[in-house]
Amino acid sequence: MSEFYRLLWHKTKRTQLLLIGLSLSIAVLAAVPLYFQQTLINGLAYGGTSLHQVLVLGTQYAAAALLAITLKLYLQYRSAMLGETIVRHIRGRILANHSHKRRADDPSRAADGTVVSMLTAEAESVGLFVGEAVTTPVLELGTFLSILVFITASEPLLGLFIVAVAVPQAMIVVAAQRPVNALVKQRLEFLRTAADRTVDAASP
Repeated sequence: MSEFYRLLWHKTKRTQLLLIGLSLSIAVLAAVPLYFQQTLINGLAYGGTSLHQVLVLGTQYAAAALLAITLKLYLQYRSAMLGETIVRHIRGRILANHSHKRRADDPSRAADGTVVSMLTAEAESVGLFVGEAVTTPVLELGTFLSILVFITASEPLLGLFIVAVAVPQAMIVVAAQRPVNALVKQRLEFLRTAADRTVDAASP
């Protein structure tokens, strides 16, 4: 997996840097609406906030939320574009390599059914993964930390409670990742075998 991430970073570094920047910006903005909500509620509950101040805070809250939504849409668009680009690149390389080995009658070439599976389901999955492999963890972890820092600064005990709940969940996810990877590998092998049998059955 580490080799895959190194190759991914080497091939898509410039786009990934843009996506990471967008993810971090969205993560930071995640705590901004909470600040405006807290200020509005405290001001209305305990007094001392005029109608003008309420309107200003409401406008700032709406602007922050609109900016976050816009950045999320752009992030999704660029991630999808990167994923589709990788899918086309993978399919082109697989098809060119298989065609070359087939013309050379190379015995090491993959079976036609395996290539069909690689061109369809596997290339699509890899492309989608590449588009989200870096940005999704950065966005989710950054958003969690942003909100956690804000909550801890306001209510330290509540922040500690959130950490106490989140840490065991993270440990479970990490522990479950290896069995999940094994199941994914079995699924790919099954699809390749099924595709090979289908192609062989259809051959004259």
